[in-house]
Amino acid sequence: MKYLGAYQCTLDAFVESVEAVAPEQEWDLDQAVKSLIEFWVKNSDSIGYWKARLLDAGTENLLVARLADVQSLQKVFESLFQEPG
Repeated sequence: MKYLGAYQCTLDAFVESVEAVAPEQEWDLDQAVKSLIEFWVKNSDSIGYWKARLLDAGTENLLVARLADVQSLQKVFESLFQEPG
């Protein structure tokens, strides 16, 4: 799992972020970019909403996203609901 950042809400900006972290994470770059594009296409309404909110907020903002494989993300969510031991 890795957090990505971009100052603009564009697909190109996030692809650049993925390209920057993929080698250090030993990710399959093509698969990571493909997943990002699929998410972007499936969630275009939500992305449009947040893009507009960023424009409304001005220029001193950073958009943060998380990219992870499903198993890693599932472990994080499960840990949130575990009873303290």
